[in-house]
Amino acid sequence: MNEESMSDPQQFIFGYGSLLESRSRVMTSPSALYASPVNVVGIQRGWFGRVVSASLSPTYLGAVSDPNFNCNGVIFKVSRQELEAFDNHESGYKRERIDQKNIAMLDGSKSAPEGDIWFYAVTEKRFASPEFPNTEGSRGRDVLEYRDRASELEEGRSEVGDGA
Repeated sequence: MNEESMSDPQQFIFGYGSLLESRSRVMTSPSALYASPVNVVGIQRGWFGRVVSASLSPTYLGAVSDPNFNCNGVIFKVSRQELEAFDNHESGYKRERIDQKNIAMLDGSKSAPEGDIWFYAVTEKRFASPEFPNTEGSRGRDVLEYRDRASELEEGRSEVGDGA
């Protein structure tokens, strides 16, 4: 029997920052090339994700559970082993479960897939400052462009492309 028995629920990750990009996802999990656009009720995204380390500590996009906010992004399927690899990759964040009823699929699916759906939350909001600037480099711009594209999908102003 393989590591994921029939009784184990499928595992999914909700990506709202760097995991929006397929290139970023496949660095940890080659099978995570394709993802479905979604909108999640109860998650706030912002430039307050700073992982404290001895080296440079730029501020990244982070997210927290908050019933007053919505966050668009993508979900993708992972194995239990890949989930553990993402836990290591997203060190400094804590993995939190998302209730399926809070997810609106933007790919035409009627409901979120059955299984456990997770996101990586910051443990504390640490806002950008001159000492800890946000990551407005090319990756940060790519994330913002994807976020804007996801907003267009949500509003019906665009169509899902080839997985880019």
